[in-house]
Amino acid sequence: MKTGQRYRLKSTLGTGGFGSVYKAYDSKLNRDVALKRLNKGASQESVRAKLMDEARVLATLQHPNIVAIYDVSSHKEFDEIVMELIVGVTLRTFVKRHLLQPNDFKHIAAQILHGLAASHKAGVLHCDIKPENVMLCLSPEDQYDLKIFDFGISESMDNADPSDNLTLVGSVNVMAPELFDRKKPTEQSDIYALGCLFYYLLTGAYPFVGAGSLQVMAAHLKGKFRPISEIRADLDIEFCDWIESFLKVDPAQRVDSCTAALEQLLKFEFSEKLGVFTLPTDLEFESVNSRVVRTLTRRSLALESESDSQRGSRFLTNTITNSLGISKSAKQVLEESGEDLEDPFSPRAKLLPEKAEWYFTKGDAAKGPVSLDQLYRLVEDDKIEAGSMVWHPHYGEWVHAFSVAELKPFFPENAGDEASTEDEGILPSAPEAWFGLDLVIALIGAIAVGAWIYFSPSMIMEALAVYGIILFLTGLVYARVHQFKASIGWFVLCLVLPFIGDIIYAFKKKSHRVTICVSMLLIGAVTSSVIGAIDFFGEGSQFSLARFGLDKQ
Repeated sequence: MKTGQRYRLKSTLGTGGFGSVYKAYDSKLNRDVALKRLNKGASQESVRAKLMDEARVLATLQHPNIVAIYDVSSHKEFDEIVMELIVGVTLRTFVKRHLLQPNDFKHIAAQILHGLAASHKAGVLHCDIKPENVMLCLSPEDQYDLKIFDFGISESMDNADPSDNLTLVGSVNVMAPELFDRKKPTEQSDIYALGCLFYYLLTGAYPFVGAGSLQVMAAHLKGKFRPISEIRADLDIEFCDWIESFLKVDPAQRVDSCTAALEQLLKFEFSEKLGVFTLPTDLEFESVNSRVVRTLTRRSLALESESDSQRGSRFLTNTITNSLGISKSAKQVLEESGEDLEDPFSPRAKLLPEKAEWYFTKGDAAKGPVSLDQLYRLVEDDKIEAGSMVWHPHYGEWVHAFSVAELKPFFPENAGDEASTEDEGILPSAPEAWFGLDLVIALIGAIAVGAWIYFSPSMIMEALAVYGIILFLTGLVYARVHQFKASIGWFVLCLVLPFIGDIIYAFKKKSHRVTICVSMLLIGAVTSSVIGAIDFFGEGSQFSLARFGLDKQ
């Protein structure tokens, strides 16, 4: 079977200078794969040959932290590399959602070091270790696997000729300074890139920045960057020094190897779980990523969608907003940053204060925007409490007031103990009221039916049938309202597959309110159906009552 017949292209995953990557279907093994095609007219023959040789080397590794290579082949117009198709979130997308706490960083960094140590041992360098080339994939067991991919510009340590006129390859933000002098890439240049990546995961910014590529290159060559400890005061100096040791200008001063770095990393001990906190919004460093530091959870690894915002994830923001029961006007803050809400404490004010970019919750509504000074006054006046939620463009999500760096001086250190009961490590969920109007209707109905039966015992079946209908209709209305608010998808599913869809929805949402509504719907349907069946197959109410011995008074 020819490769063109075996692999059917389904969609384009990405395009670069060497070719394109596609999602394809392997008709021989009945599985989806990633297929990289290297156009012969778009790259030099020597470069293409190196890529194919290294693909063959990587195919022998079979390392859990490196994307598997299944096959390589050459054709008239292109060369082809068939790889494992991975689905997940790149570290670039992840850091837009939140920054890493030390213990989560340790797990991620250990997997990256483990994978690169294996590739270095096999004689293959990566040469472009950047956030876009590392992916976190959520497993069915709610664990995550890390995959390093796109060795597409990697360099073989054994086959590289020092006399070659090497072309600069890689991303300037993570490129080792010696590469700017056209020196051959080594393990040390990969280690330097790792230092840039580790810095990025903890701060949301690259250590070396500039207005353009030349300025960034100059920053690398000077070796001056802002110490991590100035941005992340929660990290130990010794740990910060370890990361910064990767960023030495002189390759000889960097850690010897990824294996040695892994051994050093595993010696650090961190707290298993820390509270959510934020970096100061006035911290001056170049970053478009989130300044919220929190525990990694399954929500952190939600698949990227087109609705992901530039800073922060709208998936996270909207999920938390819905769980807090915040009104539609609050959600508009997230979708339209220019949509100004009226200052609730200055209703007549026509002009917004300078730097009014803070929002907060009061009851079930979002208020704002207000400036930081106004936010301070609201806290002092007890209009914002420790458990109130606060939103800022640098966060991209709602966080508790006691977690906000600027507001910490206003609250005692233990202010978040009672307010914070994190749901899967994401955000403390607002207390959910389980007693609502639907239960009131059910209780009133029960009292009315009980009185009916008491005064007219012979009509017990009719009374129960009526009560079943009341439960069914009440549960149906409230369940559909919940489903519509959650998403149109859930609403349509439960319309098309009633009862089954409702049970699935209740199981997925794990909400007291939803469970009560669905239970009322099901109990009402079963009750009215059973009584209707008894009445239909019997000879009217009197026959049915006789079977239960209720017609003798």
